[in-house]
Amino acid sequence: MTTEAELTAAVEAAFAKTSKGLEPWPDPHDGRDIAVDEYSRVTNPARFRLLGARADAWTQALVSCGVATVADQGSTDWAEPPRQLISRATTLVSEVDGALALSIGRSLVEDIPDAGVLLGVGAPARLIMWLPDCGCDACDNGSAWELDRVDEHIAAVVLGRYRRLARRNKSITVTGPGGWSASGSFRRGEVENVLADSSGWDELSGESWLAQHGGTEDEIANTSQESGAQTGPPGGQ
Repeated sequence: MTTEAELTAAVEAAFAKTSKGLEPWPDPHDGRDIAVDEYSRVTNPARFRLLGARADAWTQALVSCGVATVADQGSTDWAEPPRQLISRATTLVSEVDGALALSIGRSLVEDIPDAGVLLGVGAPARLIMWLPDCGCDACDNGSAWELDRVDEHIAAVVLGRYRRLARRNKSITVTGPGGWSASGSFRRGEVENVLADSSGWDELSGESWLAQHGGTEDEIANTSQESGAQTGPPGGQ
């Protein structure tokens, strides 16, 4: 049985291997303004392979922990073909009923294959994220920011926290507790109301992949409380 903490440790262990020979880099704009010429410059696009190494670490950890299996290797059926030039893709699925499939693609950045990362959910896969957003030097926030986004989106799908709600020209995306992004025009407080009651909205979401593998710390605590209530002595308080 795999817990969230054990899965996180497995990802870090795998990343130590998949990132071998690759180097993190700092935010080049920390403390300074963006220069105009940075918008037309891409310095060392191969550095983005570190993001692919992180995605590979997630894949290895999910499979080795028995949380997921590889359903498709090499290609993925996309609901809408991404604009990025994809060099390869892997689709991971969980045995948990109602869990979303996760597709992890690798794309070309400048002339460097496998440098970019794309994530899709469902079958066929709907694109939910791609990195780097642009790749130019002006949009570079450093590797820590980019790696955090890889973790945030993969973890959201695996832990059952990912939600995408859409209606007409509006959409809301949730990747974690209390965190959301929205596209379109919303009144003050409207997003929070929709998240509380999504009636009338098309929603894409799924169950936690860890539901049959020990679960998150909150799920474990809830399960323990329920078990204690069922097995306690008759008449106990």
